[in-house]
Amino acid sequence: MGMELLSIDSVEEFDKIHTLVKEKMEYRNGLMIWTAGAMKDVDQFYWMNTGNPVLSSRWHPGEPNNGYGNSHCMQIWIKNSTFLFDDTQCSNKRFFICQSKKT
Repeated sequence: MGMELLSIDSVEEFDKIHTLVKEKMEYRNGLMIWTAGAMKDVDQFYWMNTGNPVLSSRWHPGEPNNGYGNSHCMQIWIKNSTFLFDDTQCSNKRFFICQSKKT
């Protein structure tokens, strides 16, 4: 379909995605959604599709923490009613949001 996993390059874009998820999905604690974020270096995440660094201010407290030593992929996680980023194992099953490829 010519799409790729979601990347978020601004606070405004993050807020738009947050609104979209509230409107289109069952907004609940424990909801996890894949993004195009991946660890490039220890605790340094970048968007796979743009190469841009991930906004550091939008992580859950204590994240990224590279849990189990292999949390190299990035998700949006609703925890304690808070919509923020989290690192997790790439093999986990999650919902996902795709976007048109940026040109």
